[in-house]
Amino acid sequence: MKWSLILAFFLLIPIVVNSRNLNDILNIKETKKARYILKTDFTEAIVINMSFGESSIVSTANKEKLKKADIIEVHVVYSDFPKGIDMTDLNHKRILKALELRSDLISNESIDWSLIRQTGCSNEAEANTLFHGIVIIYRPVQDKELMKRDIDLMHSFLPQIESNEELKKVVKALPDTSVLKIFNRNKHWKDITVAVDVTGSMYPYISQVALWFKLHEKDNEIKHVIAFNDGDSKDSREKITGKTGGIYSGSPKSFDEAKELLVEAMRKGGGGDCQENDIEALLHAQSKFSSSQEVILIADNMAPLRDFDLIKELKIPVRVVLCGTHFGINLQYMQLAYATGGSIHTMEKDLYDLLKLKEGSVITLGSESFKIIDGTIIQLKKI
Repeated sequence: MKWSLILAFFLLIPIVVNSRNLNDILNIKETKKARYILKTDFTEAIVINMSFGESSIVSTANKEKLKKADIIEVHVVYSDFPKGIDMTDLNHKRILKALELRSDLISNESIDWSLIRQTGCSNEAEANTLFHGIVIIYRPVQDKELMKRDIDLMHSFLPQIESNEELKKVVKALPDTSVLKIFNRNKHWKDITVAVDVTGSMYPYISQVALWFKLHEKDNEIKHVIAFNDGDSKDSREKITGKTGGIYSGSPKSFDEAKELLVEAMRKGGGGDCQENDIEALLHAQSKFSSSQEVILIADNMAPLRDFDLIKELKIPVRVVLCGTHFGINLQYMQLAYATGGSIHTMEKDLYDLLKLKEGSVITLGSESFKIIDGTIIQLKKI
């Protein structure tokens, strides 16, 4: 009886879990900008408009999409009038309003928050011309509709190219050229196998892989292409680690052949969540195209690896080309490059010889810092 009472007592005590709370958000260091301009690039945004100095919601765009959205970042935007005013109380009220629309915005620590103070106003009239409220940036749901849109956009970027002049115009019109810049910067790469993530919102980078064949028809540096879509249209519950599928491969000899292979894999995709089967695709490359000198992964930086635990089965160095680094660097891809003796590549920088780094070495990439601890890479928190 005594032990039963003690057990019942402890069961009534709430378990305390260290998690982010509202005060943590309110204490984030402000970012100052003259005027807030929303740039979503290849993501989308839900905009919660609020009046100057108020916390009531004036309007919310795409409110229904918020329920299932894979949220990346939240911006709390306000103006610096009167100059230097403490915005803590108003921001507190505004964030509570946003939580009414989606309750996990704070507790989900994978969502980044920014407090943005607009300084481009010297009186209330000017402040009223600025945006006030909350912007929630998210990735679209992976579905057939998104894939159809991406294929249409890819076709619009890659029309029939008949001359060098048309080719130059196509390259100039691309919304992003990071893949082309990375390949141009690493001209020593030869006899290449490229594994390309062709899931939703990757069309600007997929287009560049196809375009590389047109730009280098005589060189034929890319020997093999693997396109993966994380299981075709399977429901997430049907996906088995290492056997997810949705992998298409070939050895295209031309721009048209490469484009056809990539579009086929895109068309067959469009189901499930935001995770991807990168390692499964790389294991396919390791098995089918073992003679390749270089294995390049065109990776969706914002997508978690579904099969991260399979890294130990890779016996080849992987050169990871990161696409979509606007919101930081995905630690998993850093660990993939390090574990395989490979390298990391962004539009601005190449990181080679990761395995030669000593214990305690710090790596800086963009605004992110990483450190070698106990033979692996960890991400350092921003101060």
